[in-house]
Amino acid sequence: MNTNFTLDFVNDYIRIQHPRTYEITPDSQQKLWTLIGEACRKYNCHRVLAETAIPPKRNMTQIDAFKSASQAANASSDLRLACLFPEYERDETTEFFINVAYNRGVRIEFFSEREEALEWLIADCSEYVS
Repeated sequence: MNTNFTLDFVNDYIRIQHPRTYEITPDSQQKLWTLIGEACRKYNCHRVLAETAIPPKRNMTQIDAFKSASQAANASSDLRLACLFPEYERDETTEFFINVAYNRGVRIEFFSEREEALEWLIADCSEYVS
């Protein structure tokens, strides 16, 4: 498992690049949420683009997805995360993860096109205010 991320601050969002060997696991997610939380505080920014060159492998149960979504909310309660994973196939676990995060105030979406991901990432968040 390779969890060596690179991170930089680009204009008005944080960009995380995953290595080609990135695998979504409970351990890699815990490391990711810690990194995101630190970066959000450092840059006073809660918009994050996480990207891979190839679709990552995933080894997560629904319980793991629940814990990961909760960790995301702990990292940054205002987090808006665009996952740019070319050819990533969403499934029930992905949808469950997105919904758990949403219920905790975190917005996460998956994209295969950069333009769509960036458009969503920088979109006005007022639509979510109730």
